[in-house]
Amino acid sequence: MDYYIIGLLVTILGIVISLMYRLGKIEERLGRIEDDLRKLTIVIYNVGIQIIKYLGLRKI
Repeated sequence: MDYYIIGLLVTILGIVISLMYRLGKIEERLGRIEDDLRKLTIVIYNVGIQIIKYLGLRKI
């Protein structure tokens, strides 16, 4: 159960970061850091989804 909550929090964190990235995109000042942040967001989001899927399958 704890791992499911952790996966959910990680996914929420990924969504929050992606929203921050979209808002921050208006200020086109970050440049290269922006690309790294976007890649990191995608990785965090995918890891969160994988954790939830894995735990969901384990419970069945």
